[in-house]
Amino acid sequence: MKDEKDDFDILDVVAARLNDHSNHSSVATNGTSSHLDGQDVDVEAQTTTRNLTNGSDTTSGARSTSTSTDATILPVAARQESLPGAYAIAPTPVEADSSDDLLPVVQQTSDNSSNSIAQDEEAAIPDKNDEWVPRDSTSTSTDTTRTGDFDSPDNTTSTTAFSLPVGGTSETTNRQSSLVEAVLVPEDTLQSAADLPQAQDFDAAESARRRARRDKQFQTKVFSVSCLVLIVIVVILVAVVVLTPGNNEESSYPHSTNHDDFSATTPTRAPSPAASTTLHGSILDLLPQCTVRSIEEDPESPQAQAFQWLWDDIEQGDYLYDSSEEEGQMIQRFALATLYFATNGDLWTTNSNWLNHSVHECDWFQQSSFSLRDKRSKFISGYFEEFKNISGAPSCHNHSGLYQHLWLDQNNLVGSIPEELFLLTSLETLSIGRNRIEGTISTRVGQLTQLEGLVINGHAKVGTIPTEIGLLTKMRGLGLNTNELEGIFPTELWKLTNLQTILFGENPNLKGSIPSEIALMTNLRWLNMDSTHFSGTMPSELGLLQKAELIVFVANRLSGSLPTELGLLSGVGMFSVSQNQHSGTLPSELGLMTSLTILSLRDNQFSGEIPSEFGLLTSLSDFLNLQNNQLLSGTIPTQLGLLTKLHELEIQGNVLSGQVPSEFGQLASIGKLNVANNSLTGVLPSELAELQLHTLKLEGNVGLSGIVPEALCSLNGSCIATIINPCEGPYGLSFDCGKGSTLCGCGCSCG
Repeated sequence: MKDEKDDFDILDVVAARLNDHSNHSSVATNGTSSHLDGQDVDVEAQTTTRNLTNGSDTTSGARSTSTSTDATILPVAARQESLPGAYAIAPTPVEADSSDDLLPVVQQTSDNSSNSIAQDEEAAIPDKNDEWVPRDSTSTSTDTTRTGDFDSPDNTTSTTAFSLPVGGTSETTNRQSSLVEAVLVPEDTLQSAADLPQAQDFDAAESARRRARRDKQFQTKVFSVSCLVLIVIVVILVAVVVLTPGNNEESSYPHSTNHDDFSATTPTRAPSPAASTTLHGSILDLLPQCTVRSIEEDPESPQAQAFQWLWDDIEQGDYLYDSSEEEGQMIQRFALATLYFATNGDLWTTNSNWLNHSVHECDWFQQSSFSLRDKRSKFISGYFEEFKNISGAPSCHNHSGLYQHLWLDQNNLVGSIPEELFLLTSLETLSIGRNRIEGTISTRVGQLTQLEGLVINGHAKVGTIPTEIGLLTKMRGLGLNTNELEGIFPTELWKLTNLQTILFGENPNLKGSIPSEIALMTNLRWLNMDSTHFSGTMPSELGLLQKAELIVFVANRLSGSLPTELGLLSGVGMFSVSQNQHSGTLPSELGLMTSLTILSLRDNQFSGEIPSEFGLLTSLSDFLNLQNNQLLSGTIPTQLGLLTKLHELEIQGNVLSGQVPSEFGQLASIGKLNVANNSLTGVLPSELAELQLHTLKLEGNVGLSGIVPEALCSLNGSCIATIINPCEGPYGLSFDCGKGSTLCGCGCSCG
């Protein structure tokens, strides 16, 4: 109780001083004052400090003056609502009172005010009672006194105390006037300690873990947000690409109002440029630029007519414009329509269902089989084997609905091959032979990378062969025979190692040579270069074509001798190099070509004798033709009588000598025997009368003598007409009667 009484006595003194201070203040309102515009203001301070030595609360007050710091003075009510304890206010100038007792003045500072503390320690020294007193009473620096436990590391707050000696000098009074008062706050105005925030124990490890978790969570959030943003960007880009119209320019073809299905009818004329639609532009974007130009520049062009038909088709069809399969079908129908208009489809022999909007293009008319054949096909067994599986095959693939086979042979197609035909990149076979096709084969043929068979033959005028045809690596059959091809035969063709059939016959303006690279074509079966303009020699590598069945280089300009490696071609059924400039002797190795049914070496410059090994060619059935070599000499080998299947033997036009072998009487199948224009001598063998001959040519052999057997005077044999041997005659028996010849009979006098 005594302590409480003493505290209130002190409060009375402080209150009296505050009243006195109020009379000297320049601005005072409800116990508060403020400093405005840099003028002196009165402030009131309260601070509570605990004397760490005796554990009691001490309240002190002082007056001070400040001219440099703005301060806001809280009213009593505000101070009571603020945090409890001591707080400092700006000093208020007061007159010195020398009779005042020494009152402690307390100012609370933080540990981080290290510079101020250092200055304070230099300005004051502790006395014997551990109170801090000024070093020099005349110093203008602030005297400080520290209280508290300086050895404790947990001490985070220091207290600076200013000691005012009783009855000091004016200098002391000045220092006293520059200080602030500390007023004791009654305990009933303080908050309960239980109401104050409690300090938590600091756990450095846990704090680090929390910080790490926060960092990881932050990184995860950043990564997730980044991924989300990236996904959104990608989706937006894809949407822009997909949804952006292919062509915003105006199209020259508006919607058609004609919805009637038609087939083999005159197409609606494409209108002149008019208002466009985005769909028109999108469709044009699917087409090559040359096609677009044709559509835009010539309304009468097959491309423009096909585009107009397609537009009508779209209006009546069921297309999904965002589907690649539907786009493929649109291109397919457009390409076929262009072919129709380009080849005068209205006049085709058969055009059933063509351009019918309600009929799938896979059901439009075409021939029933692939027509890769020529005039010699019936003599070579197995020729059609490689394409037998596609005879009668459906036009389109069962699942994709895209064209695989397009067969319009001999269907009166008149016109040119449009480039748009080569937009059908799914085609595996294309046959439009024996029509009246003209123009050139587009370089776009190289786009048909799935193509295995191509036939454009039969008096077509298609110009040069594009080198891009060498890109068709799956090609198995290529028929461009009987056209008016010109230029150089592309060497790229010899590198198509899957080729089984090459038919380029009857193109007299097509030049080229047989390269050694032909050995790479190990799958080759048919090689027909009949009536072209090939020159050079026949390479020995030709003998490496072990699968070959037909080799024809008739009516070319080949020269040199025949390679002996030809004897390795034991599977060849037809070998013809007639009407060339070959020379040298006939290699006996030709007798090893035991599968031959046709051997034609006529109209060359071969010399020497006829190899007796030719008697080994017992499969020869159609003909053996050695005529008109002029330099073949020697006697006729008797081994030729072993060719019992042979229909025709023509060895005329040489310099053969000796007699006609009696072994010829063994040629049971022979129909035509021509030994004319040689140097034969002797009597005709009677065995010839046993043969079923329809033609016997003996003229030009002045050395023959004797009487022709009576049975030969009226030949009763008949010629079996074939494409190779059309039986054009003359038939029957012919020999020189008179004119120095001693051969007679059959109406010729023997005198």
